[in-house]
Amino acid sequence: MYKYLFVLILVSFPVQAFELATHGYMTYHSFEKSDLFENPETFKDLGVHSEMTLGGSAESREIFYYDFSDTTSDIRRVDIFSTTYIPSTNDKQGNDFKSSLNPSGWLMRGAIREDDNTDAVEKIGQPDDNPYKQEYGYFLDSIRVVNHFFDPALNRPLTVPFSTLYRFRKAVDWGIGATNALTDENNNETERLNHFTVRDAREAMFRALVGAKLDYDGSLDKSVGMQCSSMDSKGIFQNCQPRAATEQDRLAYWATTFRTLGDIVHILQDMGQPQHTRNDPHSGKGNELIEEWITGHESAVEGYIEARATGSSTYQVGGPGGVTRTYLNHAPLNYDGYPIPTFHGYAEAWSTSQGVDGIVNGKGLADYSNRGFFSFGTGLGNNEYHHPSNDRSYYQYARSVRNESIDEMQYYLRGKVNDRLFPFMEKQDVALTTESVWKDSFTNEHDLLYGQELEKYKYTTDLTVYDETVALTIPRAVAYSAGLINYFFRGRMEIMPPDDGIYGLIDATREQGVIEPGIPVVKNTTTVFGFKKVKLKIRNTSPAGENMGADGQLRVVAKYRRNMCYQGDLSGEYGWGDSTGFPTGCTETTFTGGEEYISVSEPVILTGDIRQPTEFTFEFSPTETLPINAYNLFLQVVYRGPLGNEADAVVVATKDIFEPVYVAQMNDTDTLCFNDKIVLNTVDDKNTLTEDERTSLGYLTQVAPISFENIGFTFGKASAPQVTISLLKPGEYARFAVLTEQDQTPVVHTINKEIQVTPTNKLTWRVNDTTVHASTITLEAQGKLAASATRISTFRGIGYREGKRFRLEASGDGACTASDTLETSNRWGLPSYVPVGDGMVGITF
Repeated sequence: MYKYLFVLILVSFPVQAFELATHGYMTYHSFEKSDLFENPETFKDLGVHSEMTLGGSAESREIFYYDFSDTTSDIRRVDIFSTTYIPSTNDKQGNDFKSSLNPSGWLMRGAIREDDNTDAVEKIGQPDDNPYKQEYGYFLDSIRVVNHFFDPALNRPLTVPFSTLYRFRKAVDWGIGATNALTDENNNETERLNHFTVRDAREAMFRALVGAKLDYDGSLDKSVGMQCSSMDSKGIFQNCQPRAATEQDRLAYWATTFRTLGDIVHILQDMGQPQHTRNDPHSGKGNELIEEWITGHESAVEGYIEARATGSSTYQVGGPGGVTRTYLNHAPLNYDGYPIPTFHGYAEAWSTSQGVDGIVNGKGLADYSNRGFFSFGTGLGNNEYHHPSNDRSYYQYARSVRNESIDEMQYYLRGKVNDRLFPFMEKQDVALTTESVWKDSFTNEHDLLYGQELEKYKYTTDLTVYDETVALTIPRAVAYSAGLINYFFRGRMEIMPPDDGIYGLIDATREQGVIEPGIPVVKNTTTVFGFKKVKLKIRNTSPAGENMGADGQLRVVAKYRRNMCYQGDLSGEYGWGDSTGFPTGCTETTFTGGEEYISVSEPVILTGDIRQPTEFTFEFSPTETLPINAYNLFLQVVYRGPLGNEADAVVVATKDIFEPVYVAQMNDTDTLCFNDKIVLNTVDDKNTLTEDERTSLGYLTQVAPISFENIGFTFGKASAPQVTISLLKPGEYARFAVLTEQDQTPVVHTINKEIQVTPTNKLTWRVNDTTVHASTITLEAQGKLAASATRISTFRGIGYREGKRFRLEASGDGACTASDTLETSNRWGLPSYVPVGDGMVGITF
């Protein structure tokens, strides 16, 4: 009976530290101080940016995120509850917090929702996306706040009668998701009441990147999206079934990542309220007996600090229907001024040293709060702690005029608050407690009802103590939260091109088909036509000590949109035929406005850290082939595995590379340019020159079409050709597609071919539009793969972005241009293609 009475009391009368808007403000200021805001490269590596709208747009067009555990996955929508308590102001970019669905907005939502409990009913009604789960037969999963306490001096959670029956968690364990984070933060808790821990943030981040979860056998399970057919009256998604993750699901997992980080920093911020580090429950709910026994006397600090955070001149004590108090100090809270800590483990943010005496050296926020301040229920001389000192003579005794009109004096004990993390930030002369004007009446008296000493009422806290306390603890809570966010995203990698400068290479002359818009396939198959491999260099650029470990996995994730107008002859490319716009029948929306897709490679297993640039080849399975029509292409390398002291971290680096560039080589010596007219170049009767024209050229009949052998293509810094076409006959062409950097990458086409051209005054060799005069020549053509090459050039109906063509021109009134073609009656048809092969850069085909 007592067990259920206690549950009822806690469900009805929870305790919380800073109130909701205060947490919202603190969290946003933490975001502004973190690398996410200060270092744009952090967001760039993630593949998102600070203003990006996150959350999925489900069939009902509602923004959602995921609430998942090891065995369940639920879809949650944005609700009025968190929006109500997001600060009603603008961020530095002018975005209204209330409508922000960017990373900072989700961080604040998590910080607000971490205080979910049934007290929400008293305020505005139950949250619509109620995450309460009675998974273990408890009610405690709807009372998150009982897990927001951590006493580092005695290494315990909130400890009150019956609390051990329900296994209250220490705040550090609750936030990290570990059984005993101070001993081993990688020892994950199996009985998980909390679905918004570091462990969950990591998993959500991984799913946001790869659109899948990692199974125990190391394979990827793509069934991490949700398809819901309806919603109930409160807007809760109903009849949901797993499906492969879409772009919206991945955005929902990014929302989940930041929402979860918001929950975690809330739990850390609570360590800046001494009642949460000194085992001092303070809800003030129930009658006097319950207050003394379980819930604690109400502290006014939360309501007062909330008023300062929101700019209100009043605050309420006692909940709805309680007492409204007015205060004269309208000073806004200060969130700035404390250096951002650097951590080597999540638990360090909470505590680095436990024990009643040992805590004096602790550098965590809970350490600082526990040893530095008294609280209402653990005042001077009425606590089991050695710090602050319980010796009254240790403090400076000071008076302050509280009300000049009646000459009311207030007496304070002032002392030093040490800072072990940054000793230069310690503070002298802090009002730690106020001496009650009734203290002499309490001496040696007893409460007749409860039999308790009244000594503890001799010293208490007031608004001055609160002001001087939060002036120290809030800037630290903000800075520690920023440090925790930095630690979560500390992993860094750098992506570099391989030595030969080419990420990927495929034959682009192979016969292709399109089975539906945007799906190129190998002709007469359903196999996606595209890149099966990419090659790149990667190195770990994380801070010193944050090493990647053996058995960690690297994957390449190609992010792209599909050119829905793609055709195998490239006629669906932007700028087809030297035009300046979209191909006929295509608009910008149909060309690039579709969903973002990803192709995920097979994993590469590390044998150790990679601090030096190391080249890897990543292979895509047939179902993950990077299609040749990829547009807006980014390559990401995703690492999952050990990182420093974290056993299962996720690190990502992102590289913006150019879309596939089509390089072509054409043997045009089956034609001849004569007096601005293209004719067939042959010595037989198919030659379209007249007899007079032949006579005027003299030796022309001795110049037959030429075959080229061993045409080499050399890219970047490579010393040998990466592509070799063994034979290119007259009228043939070869085309391949390459993936390269956004900047201009040099490419040299080398054809070693000695060609006798006689007489030199009658014939001219042309390499594209460059004239070459010689009787015996070795042709070498240099060019560049230009990132700005947005047009597709065409010659004889063959499309390419970069290419070379070789032809003979007869002397006459002028040279033929690239757009000149054979007359229809004389056309032999399109050149036939020569397969280059299908493989990876670095291989000679």
